[in-house]
Amino acid sequence: MENGDPDAVLEAALERVVDRASFGAFLLALADHKKAEDALHELKTSDPYSAGALGWEHLSIASYLQASAAWADATSGSWAPDNPWRACATILAAGLSYE
Repeated sequence: MENGDPDAVLEAALERVVDRASFGAFLLALADHKKAEDALHELKTSDPYSAGALGWEHLSIASYLQASAAWADATSGSWAPDNPWRACATILAAGLSYE
């Protein structure tokens, strides 16, 4: 059950991705997840060398996108998604914690 938990909301949005509209909803959930991460970061000074409160490893969009691309490359031989919209969402979701 989601109950406003940012991780649960993001996971549920990812599981619902099947088309352009649901991918857009996932992107909004991903943005909300990052906003929640940033708000938690403001409340608590965290170690700059560790993941944020919600698992975000990357502070910049460039670093996040590079991590997403690296995850996609690292898993290309072991992962064959059926739905291209879900594949894109999964790659973006993996990038938030992939180093």
